[in-house]
Amino acid sequence: MLVVPMALFLFYGIFSPIYYYLLKDKMSNQLAFVVTWVTAPFLASYPYLISNLSILLPIIIINIIGYLLIIRKEYKYIHNGLLFLTAFVITILFFKLLPYI
Repeated sequence: MLVVPMALFLFYGIFSPIYYYLLKDKMSNQLAFVVTWVTAPFLASYPYLISNLSILLPIIIINIIGYLLIIRKEYKYIHNGLLFLTAFVITILFFKLLPYI
């Protein structure tokens, strides 16, 4: 069940720099794009993670960090995909370490 959220975060992490490079001159509203780009993978992954509350909590915290980055106008961490790759790694770590906790 965790395959979908991990695939989403990996996809967004890999393709964030590519999309930013392709769209940076064509965006009329960068703020709306960044808010949508941060919201989409987390919103799509919540139904899959609702059964694992121990994994859901760090993902919610990373989502809040993403919104704080938007408020502080530090888009570079979103454009380079670091936020999504971090969510991907944390999801894997919690999934692998969960049986030992």
